[in-house]
Amino acid sequence: MWTAPAACPTVAICLGYALLEVAAGAMFGVAWNWMRDRISVPSAIAAASVGFGFGLGIELCQLFLLSGVSQGASVIARGLGIALGYRYAAQLPRLLSFALDWQRRRWWLGAGLVVYLSALLLVNGWFRTRLDTVSEAIARLAAVQWVPFYYFYFVSEQWALKSAVVQVAMYAPAGVLVALAEGSRVGRRASIGWIAAIFGALLALVIETGKLFLGKHPDPTDILLALVASYMAYRLSSFTLNRVVASREDTKVQAVTTVKPARLAAFGPGMVLGIILLLFAAFSLLRYPGNAAWLALGLGVYVLALLRWPCGWLVVLPALLPVLDLGQWTGWLFLDEFDLFVMVTIGVLTLVPPQEHPQRWSGGLKFLWSLWAILAFFAFIRGFLPMEALSADSFWSIHGHTNALRIGRGILWTVFLLLLLRHWSGDRDRDLDLFANGMTLGLAGVCLVVLWERVTFVGWWNFTSDYRTVGALSAVSTAGAQLESFLAAAVPFALLIVLRGRGFHWRAIFLAGLTCSARKVAARLRLIAIAALTLTVAGGLAVIATGTLTRFGHAASDFEARRDHWQSVIALMGTTWVSQAMGRGLGAFPSTFYWNAPPDRRPSLFSFKNEEGETHLRIGVGTGMYLDQIVPVESARHYTVHARIRSAVPGAVLEISLCDKWILYSTECRHVTLPARQPGQWQTASEAIDSSGLGTGAWPFRPTVKLVLQGSPVNAPLDVTDVRLSDTAGHDLVKNGQFALAGTHWFVSGDENPWPWNIFNLFIEVLFEQGWLGLASFVLLLGYSVTRLMVQTWRGDRISSAYLAAIIGFFVPALFDSIIDEPRMRLFLMLLIVLPILTPARDNGGRKFTAASVRTSADLPFGAGPA
Repeated sequence: MWTAPAACPTVAICLGYALLEVAAGAMFGVAWNWMRDRISVPSAIAAASVGFGFGLGIELCQLFLLSGVSQGASVIARGLGIALGYRYAAQLPRLLSFALDWQRRRWWLGAGLVVYLSALLLVNGWFRTRLDTVSEAIARLAAVQWVPFYYFYFVSEQWALKSAVVQVAMYAPAGVLVALAEGSRVGRRASIGWIAAIFGALLALVIETGKLFLGKHPDPTDILLALVASYMAYRLSSFTLNRVVASREDTKVQAVTTVKPARLAAFGPGMVLGIILLLFAAFSLLRYPGNAAWLALGLGVYVLALLRWPCGWLVVLPALLPVLDLGQWTGWLFLDEFDLFVMVTIGVLTLVPPQEHPQRWSGGLKFLWSLWAILAFFAFIRGFLPMEALSADSFWSIHGHTNALRIGRGILWTVFLLLLLRHWSGDRDRDLDLFANGMTLGLAGVCLVVLWERVTFVGWWNFTSDYRTVGALSAVSTAGAQLESFLAAAVPFALLIVLRGRGFHWRAIFLAGLTCSARKVAARLRLIAIAALTLTVAGGLAVIATGTLTRFGHAASDFEARRDHWQSVIALMGTTWVSQAMGRGLGAFPSTFYWNAPPDRRPSLFSFKNEEGETHLRIGVGTGMYLDQIVPVESARHYTVHARIRSAVPGAVLEISLCDKWILYSTECRHVTLPARQPGQWQTASEAIDSSGLGTGAWPFRPTVKLVLQGSPVNAPLDVTDVRLSDTAGHDLVKNGQFALAGTHWFVSGDENPWPWNIFNLFIEVLFEQGWLGLASFVLLLGYSVTRLMVQTWRGDRISSAYLAAIIGFFVPALFDSIIDEPRMRLFLMLLIVLPILTPARDNGGRKFTAASVRTSADLPFGAGPA
């Protein structure tokens, strides 16, 4: 009813046609708005109603046409287009004026050209992994008919018209880009129109030639259509820009008046995006499997704080980044609590009016950051396509194309936050101070978590255990080093806050562990910094004292193993030019490694299967992986574990354990096994288990107890469902034991075989995912930032030296471990790189704007102020 199979063979084609129908309806709505004096329309809602009726009439007429295709989605698309066109028609002059301002900034034109060419290649299938040979292309060229519109005679009129419209839509942007590029020059030449036409024709020639190597059918008529489309688009764009320029010249003579800033930003595309993110965050909160009330309360307070202090996210997000991760309780992998705070941040900031004097981006930063973002987007496309059929594993397992969504959200948050920072932040020094304060709060929080973990699972005075503390980040469940990178990057900010105390006595107070200050907030921040550094030193000494020094004896063998692994990773990239240049795509490493790894390094995968309306867990063949859940077990009690299991071969068993366990390592455990005695049949098994010695200790140092599932080492998968842990009263302590909600409340960890999940080098990870082009763009952006920070440090800018030290500290663990496979760490890294090299806003006289010149000190949150 809603989509016709003939019109929607694939999701991409269906979406493309829907967008074309929306665009066509929008043009009709714009014309309708401009004719309001002749055709009275009371409101946009009325226009939308008429638009939906108009679309419904067209689809009803399609039923009586032999070649017509009728579908309900077209009614919605046309009606939506008419409503949008009517609603925003009055905004078109301002939008065109804004576009005219953009064309004066050459990097926007360059970025637009790169995006357009990349999209053109993508639509025409140039990113295939295999190209035909030259001989095959020559043979296909010999069969081409050169008569114009020859192939149009062999298809229906509807198909021919649709094909022509698609070709015009593909090459019209070429003429628009030429018009924008010419707009910065004085005077207009008639020959420019022919340049636009030739540009479009050359693009079509390249695309049609490429079809010879892609197994497609080239059509010379497309070159003629491209020539006409780009020329007409240029003429229309040139005429429109001339009208806009004339209008702007008339308004320049008007006096500039000062108006009171609005409490909310003007309605526009940015606000629409923000509202969508806020609605998605609210929807996610409704489906949150944990204690949603406390999380909703925290988000509500954060929204109010952001409306009062829009720059407050520079404190809150760094402070929450290392500690707000409840993945081992919720089982959510593709969305977590930190993502909700980021979405709320972006949504609220789109509601806040921009600063009168925002920060500026240098030309080099604009170009390099845009290049990095564009290549990262194509890496996401490479990893996400081809789309897979949605299943229970789609948003839980990382061994699929949807894993690109998990990794890509970190890049998406980075792009949104930095673009918003460009508009509403006007003081570089204040922003850097706020971020340093947030990092110090995060450092204090993560050190408290680490010390709690150490005391709870090992003890104060146990110096012989090799237990590795991992903090609160659930990403370390596969032996990553996210905690180490954050600690190394955060310490310079804590030192910065301490050393900014006036006089030598601040250094003495820091060494003595005491602090005082004239302002309470500043003193509190410095005290937190001192406490965080003290906890860091204490935690570091505890880790070293527990036998970490013995790892230096294995340094040579560890490096050899990593070097062999790096060579294997590079070999897995493939040998095609597309894979080498663009990489395998975001999130592609786990699945690529799994299907190409030797059997001894292949992990056992957990997946969910549906049979006759019931979902069960399937434990695959492999080693080193556990599926666990925190359960409210009391010490020295008797419990019963129960499960239904099935295996195709005899000898399979389900191993169930109760363990004192945090994220990665377990200490005390109790084990039972449930055998599958009848191959190919579901059977119920149960076993008694005792919790003696588990979960002992007084609050808050009572360890968490986990129910751990693991398959037996047989060469066949094991199916499991109806997992229960019952106490003596018969109460089931397991959540989602029948796996009806897939992996909700279940958490995957692995401490024996880290190779399938980790590349163990940040640069090789970027190379694998984004290819040599992506690696080059990342290295150039990183080098540009480090160079700028080194120059500023040489000039005596202390805060630049702190950011430079933080970047270096971040990369020290990243050279030999995996960091950015956690999305929030990608966001953190890009903020470290870009935030400190933004250029302060300046007035017409070249004087730098500061927070004091824009707001009073009472308006600054957390006691932040100029350096």
